[in-house]
Amino acid sequence: MDEVRINDRAVPWREGLDLAQALDALGIEAGRVATALNGDFVARERRAATLLAPGDAVAVFATIVGG
Repeated sequence: MDEVRINDRAVPWREGLDLAQALDALGIEAGRVATALNGDFVARERRAATLLAPGDAVAVFATIVGG
C-alpha cells in the first residue's frame, strides 16, 4: 500500500490527498502546528493546495510563542 509519513506515522496515500486532509486523518489540530513537506516549510494557508505523493515525509512541529 502506498503511504505518506507524518512524524514517522504512516498515513495511507490516495489520489488527491492534500496536506490538510492528512493532518486531519491523524487528528492533528492544524491551527496549532507548523509543517514541512520533504524538508520545505508549508504555510498553513497552502496546506489544502499541497498535494501529497507516495513516499512523502511530513514533519509537524508544535508552534512556540512567547519570549
